[in-house]
Parts: sequence; C-alpha cells; structure tokens
Amino acid sequence: PDIAPYFTDNEAFSATLVDAAKKSADPVWRMPFHQPYEAMIEPAIADLDNAPGGGMAGAITAALFLRRFAGDTRYVHFDIFGWNAAAAPGRSKGGAGQGPRALVTALPEVLGL
Repeated sequence: PDIAPYFTDNEAFSATLVDAAKKSADPVWRMPFHQPYEAMIEPAIADLDNAPGGGMAGAITAALFLRRFAGDTRYVHFDIFGWNAAAAPGRSKGGAGQGPRALVTALPEVLGL
C-alpha cells in the first residue's frame, strides 16, 4: 500500500517517472506486462474479458486489457491501493494519493515543456 505500481511500454517515460518519483518522494514501482497472462483475458464468448476468473494477477491482467486499447499511444497505467489503513507521520488514515506528485514532476520532461 506504500508504493504506486504502474505499467508502461515506454522505457524513456518509465525512466523519467522513476527519477521524478525520487525527486518528489512519491515512490512508484514498474510492474511487468507478463505475456503468459494474455490468455487470461481471452474469454470464451466475448471479444475480450476485463475481469478474468481466478482472482490472481488482477493488476497485470487489467494492464494487459488496457494496453490493447492504447495502441501506439504513449501512456502509463497506475493500479493503486490509494488508502492508508493506519495513521503514520505525514500520512493520515484514509484515502491517499499515490503517484500524482511523481507524475506531475515527470510531465514537463515527458511532454517536452
């Protein structure tokens, strides 16, 4: 619950985001598009399944599902917990943003601004 997991196919975007996460003290962790899980989003009766059975690898299968729609577009997909179960220094209990400071810090470089 402390690190925002994200998925992207863009190496430069990922490197910029990781650097921005360090600068903004907003940790992120790149997750894999694990190809063997592609079969989990292939349903028997529809074109695609966004909620495969089994209950495992949900973040990865969700990212694989979304990647089919992104095509060649540069993107990042965050799959966050977004909740602090207990209060800690600088973190109150309850809803929490994970990744936004890192993303906002990275955007100028990513967008060439």
